[in-house]
Amino acid sequence: MERTIPQAIAASAERNSYKTAIIYENKKISYLKLIKQALTFAETLNSVGVRSGDCVAVYLSNRPEYAVSVLAALHLGAQIVPLNTRLSPDEIHYILNDSGTKLLITETQFIETAKATLHRKTPVQRTLNIDEKTEEIERWSCSEDSSLLSVFKSTPSKPDSVALIAYTSGTTGQLKGAQLTHKNLLSNAYACLKTIPIKPNENFLCILPLAHTFPFTVCLLTPLLSGTTTTMLASVKPFKRVMKAVFKNRVTIFVGIPQLYRALTNAPRPGFFSRMMFRLFNPLRFCISGADPLPLDVLVNFENRFRVPLLEGYGLTEASPVVSFNRLENRKKSSVGLPLEGVEIRIISEKGEPVPRGEIGELCVKGDNVMLGYLNRPKETCECIKEGWLLTGDMAKLDEDGFIYIVGRKKDMISVKGLKLYPQEVEAVLLRHPSVEDCVVVGVSDSHSGEVPVAAVVLAKDCRTSSEELLSYMRNHIADYKLPRKIVFTDSLPKTATAKVRRYEIRALFTSQFSL
Repeated sequence: MERTIPQAIAASAERNSYKTAIIYENKKISYLKLIKQALTFAETLNSVGVRSGDCVAVYLSNRPEYAVSVLAALHLGAQIVPLNTRLSPDEIHYILNDSGTKLLITETQFIETAKATLHRKTPVQRTLNIDEKTEEIERWSCSEDSSLLSVFKSTPSKPDSVALIAYTSGTTGQLKGAQLTHKNLLSNAYACLKTIPIKPNENFLCILPLAHTFPFTVCLLTPLLSGTTTTMLASVKPFKRVMKAVFKNRVTIFVGIPQLYRALTNAPRPGFFSRMMFRLFNPLRFCISGADPLPLDVLVNFENRFRVPLLEGYGLTEASPVVSFNRLENRKKSSVGLPLEGVEIRIISEKGEPVPRGEIGELCVKGDNVMLGYLNRPKETCECIKEGWLLTGDMAKLDEDGFIYIVGRKKDMISVKGLKLYPQEVEAVLLRHPSVEDCVVVGVSDSHSGEVPVAAVVLAKDCRTSSEELLSYMRNHIADYKLPRKIVFTDSLPKTATAKVRRYEIRALFTSQFSL
């Protein structure tokens, strides 16, 4: 039977009423209490005019009130517009106007940014500071009346109603709102449940911003549907606090991004006693990596150091977001795994025809997880969804067992004298050099070769090297035509709110500075 998110989570709460749904700092919130808090806050939202179909922006850090706000708004039939707390006022202003948001939910630490944004014209009619509502929510949620679960199930939304408008990271400089329905998100979360070997007492660590669809689906929706627990942390820093929470709360599944696993791998090694304590009492069963490609050296070094499996998956916002995942019992390093149940994939050529296994083409995805479309952008929607197939823009290949290997973004491909080059391959080699902390490779026009690769490199702390040394190192690992024509050292790389490099800015900078 198809359900909405409130109906599905209420059904889970009926089976797990007194189990812990969320741990935050020293708080433990049961499933029943979470639903009651959501119903209480829904009354507040209703009193300020939130109605079915309205857009409600959630501008919060990771905290229980994030889940409460989302569930309360969805109960009323509203649509959630997540706002990453790293967004600039200009980006927030654009999203609020593009989505037609009527209500903004925020917290004290972001209230000044919110005011600065709302100083300009927006459709927002009301702003709620959740810190001023917390006592009220908790006071009215102390009742033990489980009959309220049936009240929570009652919602004006339908499975095909839009639940979330998730704005893509904008690596091209253009933010687009992917409309994800209740059916999209639930189908993806249930598919994750069938793929990830979840045990009854599982505890997910949620340190990635819930405004991003990866943690929203994997760290919040999936645990809530399975009757397991999520340990929330507002930030990944300081990391000692993160590890303390892992041990104190017996976290079993750690969800992160490649940059985090690289930082953990490169961190100073603890003493012998601390290492032994970690190995003896480590509660982690496995770690999950997503959002960006996981370099092979990071995977190998992380597993060697921590003795915990690191499983890579692949997804994109427009697919709610998980497409594929490496199973604990069946995985291949450098691959992003096999498609989730209910998700179809195919690799196509530039002519739109399927390519043989082993050959590179554009990865296409089909299934109930594929978005409804981009908000207010019918042209872009038609360009990326054809006959139900989502054209991901990612270039990939399949091996003989159906495992997916991502080789790079279609728009980032560099053609050097007709030879195709994907920046990800060059970046992976650069990142293996001990002096390189971060890097990006882009293509710029060249009168002789058509295009050539150039690289921007961020050096690790207290490290020094030269372009010549890096090029000498790279010659042992990649073909000559893939070597960057120029290497520029920089203190940092421009990134989006979801930590993706703004390649278009690097490309524009190189184009203006160099005549190759």
